[in-house]
Amino acid sequence: MCNNPLLRDVFTTTAWSILGKGIGFAIPFFIAAWFGITSQTDIFFFAYVVTIFIAGVFTPVAESIIVPYIAEVRSEGGDVGAFIGNILSVTAIGLAGLTVLFLLTVKPVLSIAADFDGQSLKMASLLLAEISPLIVLSVWSSILAGSLNAYKIFKLPALSPAFRALVNLLFIFLFKNAWGVHAIALGYVAGEIVRIVILLVFIYKTRVFVISFPPKLEERVKKFIKTASYQTVGLIALGINPVVDQAFASWLGTGNISILYYADRLYTIPLTVGISGLSVVLLSEWSKRYYDDKKIGTLYKDSFNAIKMAGAAALFVTLISCLFSKPIVYLVYKASGISPDMLEKVRWSFIYFVIGLAPYLVAAIAINVHQVLKNTKVLMKWSFFSVGANILLNFILMRYMGVGGLAFSTTIVCFIGSAYLLRNLYLKKI
Repeated sequence: MCNNPLLRDVFTTTAWSILGKGIGFAIPFFIAAWFGITSQTDIFFFAYVVTIFIAGVFTPVAESIIVPYIAEVRSEGGDVGAFIGNILSVTAIGLAGLTVLFLLTVKPVLSIAADFDGQSLKMASLLLAEISPLIVLSVWSSILAGSLNAYKIFKLPALSPAFRALVNLLFIFLFKNAWGVHAIALGYVAGEIVRIVILLVFIYKTRVFVISFPPKLEERVKKFIKTASYQTVGLIALGINPVVDQAFASWLGTGNISILYYADRLYTIPLTVGISGLSVVLLSEWSKRYYDDKKIGTLYKDSFNAIKMAGAAALFVTLISCLFSKPIVYLVYKASGISPDMLEKVRWSFIYFVIGLAPYLVAAIAINVHQVLKNTKVLMKWSFFSVGANILLNFILMRYMGVGGLAFSTTIVCFIGSAYLLRNLYLKKI
């Protein structure tokens, strides 16, 4: 196993990613310990989820789609640094404008979408303004991380979230008493700035590529924007699901937004451990291999081997997580003073989320293959369907299962999505 470069990269990158994101996983637990479950945490988590929804539409696209394009530029002997500089410029201008538009329209939209009173609505608008720079900053981080991944430099991109999380926790700790939940919002922004600085310093010192900002857009950048736009539109649809879930949770009463968020954070731990190293390495390796030799059959075989192994491992983790859900949830959250009734709701929501781990990982690997081939229309089509399915299932399941029904709706959509993506791969025989 150690003599296989691909497996070695998968395991080492996963290890670095666990270390890099492990501290970030702890942030919600510190928030729970310092702030508990209150109306203010509900408002913050709503503002955070909305912001992450917008950023999350672009960050995975930036970090993943850029990899096959860089592989193509390198295979043709092009200027990688100029290509990256063009992408950074376009995203900065475009996302800055989008952020301003978002802040101008968010208050009237929230007055309709969420059950907040006037004071809560005002606070939500302020928190959104404070955390909104994260939209541009996180996309820049993703572009830089994806560029390094394309060169098989996995360690720093995987580890860099740890620096962001450390700054965030320090910021929250220092200012939580003076600023309350506003310290959380500003801490996320400060942490992302530090992460970008670290990545830029590394790139400058190693000169793996030299970033430049040509005055004219390259033709390849225009193609990149076109290809990325399909997945971006799809992720706008798909990424709205967590926001929809939070909005539905707001109608279930005080505390339910926080319950759903705390359960989702626990679920994100095995999910991120499973996908972070695997997806990053496979995308980089498959992109380089495909654009060097154009052997689609090899890509088809390798992708389904990865799907079988990841799916089997995920099923094992799901079983363990469900069996030990009570000690896991109580160990993490009991010290925060959350009531036993609330803890049980967190536990069951976590169980409903984690049942979807295997189909999520399978779908993520299938998505990697489509990204290598720049076939992002498939992802866009699926995303539109998933939103409608999630809204319908939320309406039905929340009536019978409460907040847990919102988590279970997400899982059912994951099963349908993985089946669709696998069927598409099989029919196209890529």
